Amino acid sequence: MKTNERINLFDEFLPVSTEEWEKQILIDLKGQDYHKKLTWQSIEQILLDPYYRAEDLKEINLNYNNGVLFEGKVNNRWKIGHHINDADTTAINDEIKKFSSAGADAFSINAKFINNADKLSEVFKDINPENFYLTFYNANCNRFLRGILNEFFVLHNVDSVCVNGCLNHDPLTKVVKTGYFIETEKAISKRITELFDSVSAILPRFKALSIDGIFYQEAGANAVQELAIVFSLLVEYIDWLTEEGLLFENIISYFQLRFGIGSSYFTEIAKLRAARLFWDRLLKNYNKNLNVLPEIYVETSAWNMGIYDAYTNVLRSTTEAMSAIIGGADLITIKPFNSIYTQSDDFSKRLALNIQMLLRHEVNLDKVADPSAGSYFIENYTETLFNHSWKLFQEIENKGGFVSCVKKNIIQEMIEKTNQEREKMIATKKESILGINLYPDPDEKMINKLDYRLFMKENDTAGSFKTIETKRKAEVFEYLRLQTESFIEKGGKKPVIFMLPYGNPGMASARQIFSRNFFGVAGYRIIENIRFNDISDGVKAAIKADSDVVVLCSSDDEYWVYAKQICNEIKMQNKNIRIVVAGNPANSNELIQAGIDDFIHIKSNLLECLTIYQKLFHIIID
Repeated sequence: MKTNERINLFDEFLPVSTEEWEKQILIDLKGQDYHKKLTWQSIEQILLDPYYRAEDLKEINLNYNNGVLFEGKVNNRWKIGHHINDADTTAINDEIKKFSSAGADAFSINAKFINNADKLSEVFKDINPENFYLTFYNANCNRFLRGILNEFFVLHNVDSVCVNGCLNHDPLTKVVKTGYFIETEKAISKRITELFDSVSAILPRFKALSIDGIFYQEAGANAVQELAIVFSLLVEYIDWLTEEGLLFENIISYFQLRFGIGSSYFTEIAKLRAARLFWDRLLKNYNKNLNVLPEIYVETSAWNMGIYDAYTNVLRSTTEAMSAIIGGADLITIKPFNSIYTQSDDFSKRLALNIQMLLRHEVNLDKVADPSAGSYFIENYTETLFNHSWKLFQEIENKGGFVSCVKKNIIQEMIEKTNQEREKMIATKKESILGINLYPDPDEKMINKLDYRLFMKENDTAGSFKTIETKRKAEVFEYLRLQTESFIEKGGKKPVIFMLPYGNPGMASARQIFSRNFFGVAGYRIIENIRFNDISDGVKAAIKADSDVVVLCSSDDEYWVYAKQICNEIKMQNKNIRIVVAGNPANSNELIQAGIDDFIHIKSNLLECLTIYQKLFHIIID
């Protein structure tokens, strides 16, 4: 054999048919239907099979898809974004210098106090704006800012054709936040028409409008809803602009699509790929054969972040960033892990930046365009997400479009319904949040580390339609923890949960761990114990510990053996102690008769149960 001869290792293995796969799955599941046991339903109500094969791609035009997704791209090079909160121009300048030297090549700049060209000169002192992608947000007036940018470029001999950026402006989403129109739709239409006219003339490499899907994602919208809303907004703006006389082909390149990225790894990859299919379908529907690719900006989601065990946010942000990169985002910003509860410092900002640096320079995710292309699962999921979101988009359009649906509260109620489903999953731990409703650290204290300005809601106003607010899925449990912390700070007694394991060693240990996590979510003091051989010793230890709750941890058939004895001995000395069984035994009625007060198990609604205990401990008052 020649040493340079290529060997196809796949020739060594016989192909395995779908029938053979199905047969083996049936054997492994002992005859059970895998569609019932292994099929996964996403929050978008999409059923996903446990495995996919090449034959599943027969209905998908991969040549079309992959051409649309990354046409003309030879790699997956994305821009590494950094968000600057400080509005002081000197501080902005310092931060750009510091983080550009650390690897950032795109900056989101607070434009609140940029009201003349001199202020911009302070921002870019000793900085060449041509080297970075620049996004300006929080501007008092985007048309005014556009003029200031032009003046600055002229004064400093900067060629505006060489400067890439975006005016982070989405007036219709602002309307959804406030619940009313500050100005008429016609006035908004004319204003953004003027903005597009001037941007195309003097800032040709800037995006005039950015469609803010991040807001809807952080308000709880699922992937299908986020896609449909973003493109409904886009169509609304296109219709307004073309009605004002602008040509579709002259405006389409001046939009930026912004998406929040969540922790459902494969869903988010497929979502961004589906967005490119959506964009292409939209262009074709306008009967335009244009070679214009969408610019997709992605930001990691505050929805998934928690204030307790905050370093777990770093792990969430890492997988979210990977989804964004593999999905083909053009620009990515990662929120610092502590940004939801305090003003981020250089450490947390640098940590956020280094996630992207690591994924680019060590994981090398920038080397291959569309790295998930050809994946049986991802290709199917992309197509399915696209079809579902296109259908929802059509429903919105058939009801009059985005603005009409907002006025009728259709968009708001759609997101609210999804939120209710999410909240139920979180409350019952079907959706886990590490450090919050799963494996919490009950001794962690956060109440004095919070910047309460970040938690303030805008004053409610009587709008003409419902508003949408961003939120985080961990909030409901964090609120319980903070209630407990506040109660203790004011002199209240921290509730004591005493574990009384006995009997079967395996069950006693497993149920003690479950119970520790269950009550630890509310920040109570948990006393764990080795298995008691003498039940009376356990009771004495529980009384001595000044327990508020004693949790019996054993097997179902052993609870009854000592239930009466434990209840009698405890209640005789302190009738206020609640006795809880970890599990859901069949003889629960008999155990209640014996004196058991409560049962906790995997089917319990964790949020409802802990709310009841907060009231029992007088941490909150009805």
